[in-house]
Amino acid sequence: MDNEFLKQGAEDLNDSSHEPATRGDVRNLALRVELRIVKSESKLIEQMNTTGWKFVGITAMVMVAILGATGTILGVFLNSILK
Repeated sequence: MDNEFLKQGAEDLNDSSHEPATRGDVRNLALRVELRIVKSESKLIEQMNTTGWKFVGITAMVMVAILGATGTILGVFLNSILK
């Protein structure tokens, strides 16, 4: 976790105080944690989408190469049969 998040969490829970945390303090901390989770999820989803599209692109290139090689082999085979 970054230092700013830890600092805000300590402030929300009145870490330096001997008084118990108020509902507002706990609510603020919960909102910060939720925001951080949502932010992490969005980064993960973005990374998965990027990786997925790379996989699709590589798969498409491999399929085109296989089709090209198959066409070449088939052409050579048919040419040799028809001679």
